[in-house]
Amino acid sequence: MGIDQDRSFSSLSQKDSFSNGVRILTEHLPHSRTVAIGVWILAGSRMEREEESGLTHFIEHLCFKGTEKRSALDIAREIDEIGGVLNGFTGQEMTCFYVKVLPEHVPLALDILSDLVIRPVFEDAELEREREVVLREIKMVEDNPDELVQDVFLELLFPQDPLGRPVSGRAEVIGSVPRGRVVEFWRSSYAPRRVVLAAAGRVQMEEFREHAARFFSDWTDPHPLRESEPPGSPPGVPPLPARVVAKPLEEAYVCLGMRAYSVTHPRRYAFQVLNTYLGGGMSSRLFQEIREKRGLAYSIGSFTSMFADSGVLGVTFSTSPASVGQCLRLVGEEIARLKAGDIGAEDVRRVKEQIRGNLFLGLESTDGWMARLAQGEIYFGRTVPLPEILAGFAQVSSEEVSEVARDIFRPRSGAVAAVGRLDGVEMDFPIG
Repeated sequence: MGIDQDRSFSSLSQKDSFSNGVRILTEHLPHSRTVAIGVWILAGSRMEREEESGLTHFIEHLCFKGTEKRSALDIAREIDEIGGVLNGFTGQEMTCFYVKVLPEHVPLALDILSDLVIRPVFEDAELEREREVVLREIKMVEDNPDELVQDVFLELLFPQDPLGRPVSGRAEVIGSVPRGRVVEFWRSSYAPRRVVLAAAGRVQMEEFREHAARFFSDWTDPHPLRESEPPGSPPGVPPLPARVVAKPLEEAYVCLGMRAYSVTHPRRYAFQVLNTYLGGGMSSRLFQEIREKRGLAYSIGSFTSMFADSGVLGVTFSTSPASVGQCLRLVGEEIARLKAGDIGAEDVRRVKEQIRGNLFLGLESTDGWMARLAQGEIYFGRTVPLPEILAGFAQVSSEEVSEVARDIFRPRSGAVAAVGRLDGVEMDFPIG
């Protein structure tokens, strides 16, 4: 079955809202035995000023450390006693707290989630303990060259912009921020009109809305809110070309790439086809040319990060320091081929089938459905139907992929970061 043949898929998603601004989305999956629920807050590291770097992530941690009704131990016990999963994460543009439970435990799950986001207490002793945990998390990146090189890369690609700072923050900020500043930041970031409450699985909107109303409909936000979209890089500020972080490692870790398209860009489908063809799997051009044919790298691939108004296309690989220059040259050659139109209709058809398979595999779980609901609402103001997504990919041609490559991969507009023993190694960006 081709990528444009899934026309019969019928979405069972529904949307509603409370008068305070909380948006509610559900996807009924009749064959599921579980329900995944997420509270998605439009509060991410992009909202932080330099002197606040990491506060959004720190607050996400602290919300699990006690509320007006529950201690941290109470939260853990109540979730464990029903066999549920509870967690959270922070990104550049949003924070999410989520649970996965059996349908009969939805009311308790909503109770706990509302407690975490509406009534955290930021108790002094817990704050100090979690401060140490987050500081260790920040320091762990220094010991993980895969993560460190991507942090350095983003800092080069987005100078003077919150997108260029790590989501986990700066140690000097987390190590010294007082409790009062944390509370003030939380009050100015968390608010009902910034919340999307999404649920997927064995759930029906009417019943879910009734349960959710008990815990979320009376939430008010009397405090002034900070700007939800901070200024980006000043106009004309280009990426910084290269940086090497010296580490006594056997391998060299490299990340290079460009600024690219946003989540809603009209050419987002061709952009994803380009990324998958270039480095999105074992059959991709980079994997085949650099690992399989030459054995120069154990790990190599490309990735995308897409935001509300910008994006990234990056390439990562690890190799011996002596082979870095050759790998950079080969990456540049593959990109040059794409720009020149060296991608055929059969290549595009195969990649689109790969994307289609990955899309449906990602929706095998209630978690995947829940995230799709929330992100569609946040970025598009609606749940984008699967047939519409599939049709978007179906229309991508090899000519459009090459056009996107020429648009994104422009001379002297990217950045390259490396970690390892690289004295004397030329780190020129490979796209001239």
